[in-house]
Amino acid sequence: LFTILVVRSLTMATTASSGVALSLRVMLFVRNLPQSVAFFQRGVGMKIRVETDRFAELETDSGSVVELKQAEGEAFCATGYSPFIVFRVSDLDSQIPLLLTLGASLDGPINHQPYGKTAAVRSPCGHMIGLTELLESTHGVQADSGEDFAETVAAGVAAKSRIAEMESEAQK
Repeated sequence: LFTILVVRSLTMATTASSGVALSLRVMLFVRNLPQSVAFFQRGVGMKIRVETDRFAELETDSGSVVELKQAEGEAFCATGYSPFIVFRVSDLDSQIPLLLTLGASLDGPINHQPYGKTAAVRSPCGHMIGLTELLESTHGVQADSGEDFAETVAAGVAAKSRIAEMESEAQK
């Protein structure tokens, strides 16, 4: 149902002789761990790999990992537009209401672009979550072919739109 776009679980092996493998995961500090786990599990379709009273590790079907850690204080939860995690969805119009019922808030309008639709929501703890529904075909390139360009554009459009709105509000 969902594929994480901009932030992907990544395993890279260096030279065969060094045997070093690196793994990249995203950790989010959250105010309310149970609410955040429910948001990512039920709202985004991630599976719980590990869960304790202070930590959870969730994974998409494609292997992308998001770690959630109960914040030790409010300073850990200062949220802005980073990190900006983007998920590819199959039906944006049905996903938005589900996420709203799980405590998210829409952060700007749903954008209709030549390559598909994008939206940004704030998770219950205030993290930016981008949603992208790509068209079946974008200028002859299959949307599910993993084209980095389309993924980057979708994430950038949502962020740029919201930043422009904030700048406009600040000038008032």
